[in-house]
Amino acid sequence: MSQDLTGTAIATNAVASVRQICCELRIAWGRTADTWPTDWATQSTDETTRLRDVGWDRRFNLATDLSLGQAPVAQMRLTLDNRDQRFSPFNSAGPLYASLSANATTAGGDTVRYSKMWQVPVRLRMGFVDSIAGAQYLTMFTGLIDQPGETYGLGGETVTLNVLDRGAALLDDKSSTRIDQNILPHEYLAKLLITYANINTSGMDYGLAPIPFAWLDDEALWKEIQDVAAADSGYAFFDELGSFVFRAATWWATATNSTTSQATFTTARFQNLAPETKHADIATGAIIEYQPRSHGGEQIIWRASSTIVLPPGTTTIQAKFSYPVTLILDPLQPMDWLPISGGGIDVSGQIELTFENKQAQRCDLRFVNNSNVTAYVPNMRLRGLVLVGGPQEQITIDVDTPLVPTKQHRVYNNPYMQTWQQANIAAELAAHRMRYPRLTYRITGPALPWLQLGDMVTIDAAAPVTADRTAIVTGLAFSWQPDQPWLMTVDAVDYAGLFEHAGNYHIVGTDDYGAKVAFV
Repeated sequence: MSQDLTGTAIATNAVASVRQICCELRIAWGRTADTWPTDWATQSTDETTRLRDVGWDRRFNLATDLSLGQAPVAQMRLTLDNRDQRFSPFNSAGPLYASLSANATTAGGDTVRYSKMWQVPVRLRMGFVDSIAGAQYLTMFTGLIDQPGETYGLGGETVTLNVLDRGAALLDDKSSTRIDQNILPHEYLAKLLITYANINTSGMDYGLAPIPFAWLDDEALWKEIQDVAAADSGYAFFDELGSFVFRAATWWATATNSTTSQATFTTARFQNLAPETKHADIATGAIIEYQPRSHGGEQIIWRASSTIVLPPGTTTIQAKFSYPVTLILDPLQPMDWLPISGGGIDVSGQIELTFENKQAQRCDLRFVNNSNVTAYVPNMRLRGLVLVGGPQEQITIDVDTPLVPTKQHRVYNNPYMQTWQQANIAAELAAHRMRYPRLTYRITGPALPWLQLGDMVTIDAAAPVTADRTAIVTGLAFSWQPDQPWLMTVDAVDYAGLFEHAGNYHIVGTDDYGAKVAFV
């Protein structure tokens, strides 16, 4: 995952005694998550000279479990010089006014003007100036404006932009889908992102365990993506380039950048090292709950709450099913429905019924009344082949753990955790990974911009830690102001014992051990 430095002198200049920092901030005004730039040079504006300070943070949420870490949406905070109100959406004389502001008219005729700065694409590149090659950049953050804020005062006018990575577009994006059966996690994630978010995917790991039944019913895409990854004991997130990443449970044991150190921190190269052991996170075992799902046969999936009234022409109503459905059965007359006239005469020959927008737990019923009189459908119902959830089951693994009394870690309420295989992988990882009093590290010092989440780093600090240690990066935070040092804070977990068995693992989808290939 470490960014490619081929053909650059960034690694050398990053540790030079004097570092000349270069920066490029581009904002694609007038665009949104749905019109993502394909060429930043021509489809965005260079706002570098306006930048006063910047800081960004990306990390895994490992507070309670190293094996089922969630990946919060990464955040960046920008402060821009706004003395001429360039970035003020209500400044009609500003050069960006047409891109920052829009208006609408209420039913009563009032004009409402509002900011269009939400979900505007942003890209930050930074690096170092080389004495021969000149400025050399790495992309450090790509995302969407989430919240702008203006400040006016004696300190000078500024605008602060809170920027989230591309996952921001999926936080509140709710979708409904049909049921996919026996689909691998990487296949399902690719389908969700391409079909429902128009985000292409490449470079994903192969998932380990098929998901028997997967669907959405008005659920937020980002939450579902996190649950799909966690059900496979993996991670899902967007990287610095704005590319979607899925890494399977074998990630840290097999990826080159996770098994080969990408940077060494020595006492001469960091300002502060804080090793810590969090005994509260140690566990003597793991309980992983899962709920099998199976075909439940034919069931009544929907009943009309009242008589359906069908005037001449087309009428569409939505049916919300009481069970997830793999197949809607054609309704039979008169058992399921019977359209009649106001006088009680059967007019079924004049009424056409089709199903549209069929999803796992809903569909639209489209009636076409070809007669010239109103028809009525009392007591209508639909039948279908449904899925039912079995009783909650669990995998329990106990391990010998030093220093703490009995304490079992529990994972539950993941709708994609449906099989013994999924639960067993998660339980093995959680139980053995959390049994040891594990060192965690927080390292602060000059920025090494190529580091990414999941990279292996080496800690060489002979006084507090006699022997060199290797660790996996789980959090990165950077900060910079013009004419000031470029600093970073690295959070990492000690590598020893992250996997109970050392050595290479077979990678699904390849013929090799320890050789990872991309899923396209």
